Amino acid sequence: MISKSHYIMAAALLLAGCAAGPDFHSPQAPAVHHYSNERSELKLDTSLNQIKFIQSKTIPALWWQLFESKELEQLVLLGLKESPTVAAAKAKLKAAEESFNADHSSILFPAVDANLNSSRQKISGAAFGNPGNGSLFTVHTASVDISYSLDLFGGGRRYLESGLAQVEFERFQLQAAQITLTTNIATTAINE
Repeated sequence: MISKSHYIMAAALLLAGCAAGPDFHSPQAPAVHHYSNERSELKLDTSLNQIKFIQSKTIPALWWQLFESKELEQLVLLGLKESPTVAAAKAKLKAAEESFNADHSSILFPAVDANLNSSRQKISGAAFGNPGNGSLFTVHTASVDISYSLDLFGGGRRYLESGLAQVEFERFQLQAAQITLTTNIATTAINE
């Protein structure tokens, strides 16, 4: 015969199996010490006046400044300031950050609501068999409500991970919009 404790244990094990997945871990980066632009089948002929690759140089974030052109610098800064695409990407990033912050607070922290109320009431004496003036009294009420959502199965944590991933996605979208815009401006300016 199966006792109640066996049913409770089976139900607890069944509910524990409903947890919302394992914790996400970023994959390990490949064990590469440096990248090379040379392939055995694709070698550049350096005897001709061709492009040469310079190794171990980093390109700065403001790469257009390498041209040392004040006009190009002004065009790029104006383009970044006035671009509706960049402005929209910034707005989407801000909205994703605000949404994540609101969700983060509501999921991880308890909600507290306090209420204080005061009212004056008068009861007719006729209701109690006394036809006189009645009674005047004041009622004060105070309440505090605290609620907290227990995240037993990890659904809240997964939701926050999703929100953080959305923030990172919007940040990369903004960077892509800025890089695309600056590249297009520099290419157009050089072609002109």
